[in-house]
Amino acid sequence: MQTDSGGIGPDMGVDFWGYMFLPHCVIKALGQAKHTRSVGRPTIDQLAGRVQAESKRSSREAEELGTTNPLILLGLVVTTGEFTSGAKEAAEQMDIKLVGGVALARELVDLGVGIKTLTEDFVEIEATPPLEWLAAPSAH
Repeated sequence: MQTDSGGIGPDMGVDFWGYMFLPHCVIKALGQAKHTRSVGRPTIDQLAGRVQAESKRSSREAEELGTTNPLILLGLVVTTGEFTSGAKEAAEQMDIKLVGGVALARELVDLGVGIKTLTEDFVEIEATPPLEWLAAPSAH
């Protein structure tokens, strides 16, 4: 798996991206991360536009990656808040995956990110999660 996050400057609708190399395909995930109470349709529209633009170059990109397997694009929006009904409708129509609020918290707990188990029934959420979970092989 190769990953990266947006650098300094305009992100062109993508905060993070990564490749997952599977036996019969390569998945390229493009995502937006939002720390807000509510994510609306404009965020979904912006990411969907970027996914569509990326799809036009997917065969060339697969070749650059050295694979003959198809490149599948996945749009993903992650938020600490919730999604408006308009955002949910747009995401469903445009095949964008949404992860937010409680679902995001559950995923982080399951992965042990920023969590310290005190007893079987209690966990402590770390104020500053360890940086190791951010460390991932870079595509650069």
